Parts: sequence; C-alpha cells; structure tokens
Amino acid sequence: NIEIVDPTQKPRIGGVCYSENENPSIENNDPYIQYDVLLGKQDIEIYGLTQNTKYYYRAFIFDDSFTNITYGDIKSFTTPNIEYITDGLREIDNVVYKFRPGGKVWYSYNRFENISSVTIPEKITYKGVEYKVTGVNDMQGLTNLNSVYFPNTIDTIADDAFYSCTSLKTINIPSSVKYIGNAFTNTPWKNSIKGFKYINNILFYYGSETASTDDIVVNDGTFLISHSAFFKYRDYKQLTFPSSLQEIGACAFVVASKLTKITFKGTTPPKVKIEDEVFD
Repeated sequence: NIEIVDPTQKPRIGGVCYSENENPSIENNDPYIQYDVLLGKQDIEIYGLTQNTKYYYRAFIFDDSFTNITYGDIKSFTTPNIEYITDGLREIDNVVYKFRPGGKVWYSYNRFENISSVTIPEKITYKGVEYKVTGVNDMQGLTNLNSVYFPNTIDTIADDAFYSCTSLKTINIPSSVKYIGNAFTNTPWKNSIKGFKYINNILFYYGSETASTDDIVVNDGTFLISHSAFFKYRDYKQLTFPSSLQEIGACAFVVASKLTKITFKGTTPPKVKIEDEVFD
C-alpha cells in the first residue's frame, strides 16, 4: 500500500518501480507498474517475484511534459519462502481447482450443476497460501449456465472448457487471454458468430457456411488460429498466413477438399502437431 501526494492536487501519470537493487528507478530499466491517473492511496499488486528475496520500491509521478520524474521514499519488503502445491486437484467451496507449477491454478469445475452465472476469481487461498487463477477447463455440460465472467489473470481457456453449456450467451474475454481452444462448442454464444471472430490477435472461429472469396487471408498480427477454427466452412481454395502466426490448433482446417495453396509471409513457420490433424 502506497500513498502519492501531489502538491498541486492534480491527478498525474505515475506508478511504482521495484528492484532487488537498493535504488530502483525507471532510468535503470527496473520493472515498474504504471497507472494513467495516480493520486492518493493505491493498492498495487506485483506478480512474478522470487521467493525469500528482498525488494526495494518507491512511487513516482511524471510532470505534465513527461520529461521529469519525481520519486518517493525508498521502501522495502522481503518475499516469504512458500511451498506451493504444483499438481493435483483440490476442492474449495464446491469448486474444483487444478494446481499447477508457479503458484498458479486453473478453475476446473463447479459442482453446482444448476448454476446460472460464474464469476471466476483472480486468486484463491488454500491452506494459507495464495494462488493466481490463470486458466479454465472442464466446465462442460452445465446446461443452466448463461454467463461467465473472467478476471484479467486468465491466460488460457482450454479445449472443450464450456462444451455443451447450452444456455451460455454472455462471456467476457480479457486481453490477458493468450490461448482459446474449441472451448465454446455447442453454446449459443459461439453459434451466434457470423464471419471472422478475432479475440486478442487470436483467430478464434469463422462462423459462416460460405465466404465472399475463395482466398482466406488471416489478419496481420494474428499469433494463434484456434482449435477447429474453420470447422464450419470448408470450401476455400487458398490460405494466406501472416508472419506473426506462431501456432495453429487441432483440426483448424479439416476436410478442406478444395484447398490447393498455402502462403506464409514469415520465415519461421507456425507450430502444428501431426497428431492434431490440422490439415486432415
């Protein structure tokens, strides 16, 4: 917890920088957390710290021209030495969590079979130790579930995570998400998609039976094409992939009987697994 006092009482852009060095600063390229409007008391969360390590930190603000930085007093804290659970399933308040390395868990199943709305937490505490929730899976078949709200800690929505949640219409997918599988098959939300659906530079799904062109050109900046992305549409003849593409999910281009040409604009081709039958 910090408090920033601006003599002019104007909100300023600022934040907190931190380091294992005793004199943390932005000029030294030390890590920092920045806020667009910063004034008064702030609670700031820092992730990815090393256990049993002393860190130094101090607040800062920019002036109106962004040329000068004012720093607060240097303070310090030491991280505890924590033994995290790194695998296995545990149940907390009727929710099953899958424990993973690095103090992280996945929200794996809600035992309330008739639940209509789920708000996934950013973190949980189990036996006095705090874990960050970074993924979701195994929520299949909750037929009364109509809305899901993800926190900004989520980076993975696993394959089949919400398969056949036949009432699911409302979801939010935060910018933190880096992988989405065929997580929403047989849900009203996915069935309502028409044309290309991009989420956070992920080509998630093409939701039309036909297209206006035989040449599918994937947007520049796309780094993932999701599992079964073109399962519904199969009549294209050519595919053009951007240089940014890093991975193609399972069954993304299955049964494309007219596909004769693939163009990749980059030099390092995207990852595919033979067993995933990407171009079966």
